Amino acid sequence: MTLYKETEIFYPLYVAKLENGVTLEVYGDSAKGSDGKTYYHVGKEDQQGDMYTLGWTCDSDKATILK
Repeated sequence: MTLYKETEIFYPLYVAKLENGVTLEVYGDSAKGSDGKTYYHVGKEDQQGDMYTLGWTCDSDKATILK
């Protein structure tokens, strides 16, 4: 039997298209790009503690939260 963590996502939550034409299959904080690269979420937390997406980057190896 193989056990998986509940936080692992095996299907895309949504698909997004970037301004550069790359299509992303988003699996949470990471995404698979149609260009073969892995993209990571770049977000920002506001003063109320709410998180929102600024964009996606393939130049990082983890999700980034800006303050």
